[in-house]
Amino acid sequence: MRAKLTLIIVGFSRWRGASLLLLCGLLSACSTTSLVYNRLDFIARWEAGKYVSMTDAQKAQFDAQFQTFWGWHRREELPRWVAELRGMADALDQPLSREALGRTAEHYGEAWDRIMAHLVPLACALGPGLSADQVDELLAEADEDIAELVREQIEPPPDEVLHDTERELDKALRRWFGSLDDAQRGVIAEWNRARPSVAPAWVAYRRSWREALGETLQQRQTPAFCPEMTTLLTEGSSLWTPDQQAIFAENQVQWLNLFERLLPSLSPKQREHAQRRLRDLADAFAALAVEPR
Repeated sequence: MRAKLTLIIVGFSRWRGASLLLLCGLLSACSTTSLVYNRLDFIARWEAGKYVSMTDAQKAQFDAQFQTFWGWHRREELPRWVAELRGMADALDQPLSREALGRTAEHYGEAWDRIMAHLVPLACALGPGLSADQVDELLAEADEDIAELVREQIEPPPDEVLHDTERELDKALRRWFGSLDDAQRGVIAEWNRARPSVAPAWVAYRRSWREALGETLQQRQTPAFCPEMTTLLTEGSSLWTPDQQAIFAENQVQWLNLFERLLPSLSPKQREHAQRRLRDLADAFAALAVEPR
């Protein structure tokens, strides 16, 4: 499911924006926003533990480094998210231009870049202490992520992939806009079936990134490790081939095309639903930004 959800959105704001959009989707259930965010340290270590079985000392090091990142995010990043979400809600009062949609997507990408840059110290601190077995475990989990992507997006019949993608997209859009009408569902179905698949290119890129990660981890006890890890985390798109760059750029164009068609069709009720969700989420983030830990 994680691979499928990423593929639905990847390319809208280049790959870097996908996870941020998914995070906002996760947190958009406003009754649980504070609960999720205030447990982010536990969630982060639990997620990291899926890839590496850490010792007690490594867990303590992870927690200390993550607290630094978390404090920055609460103080500096959440207020930016509040402003962005409120701006999006206000913008829905008028038809959004293609340029405005593109700027919004780019802002999400920039936010993701800032997050990755502030996670670099954690990676640089933990990497040198990984044992050979832990490196093997991490890379095996990365391989499994790619295999999951292949199982969900490459191996099934194309019609099955299209159906699943359309269903997941419909679910995501209903979360923000409420129930869709038949014409809107028709636009989504037509767009989904006309859009070229990015899955093969994305799988190829993920494999390249995983190989680069393996090579970087081999240098984890040398001065080259942190600069190489920094590049992987903050400039992953440098591994894109020219063909992949073209495919991902075209996919972003396709996403802009979808929202350029879909947003003008929103009913007043759907528009109000989206504005309410955006403002509720902004209010929740605003409260979290000043909430002491």
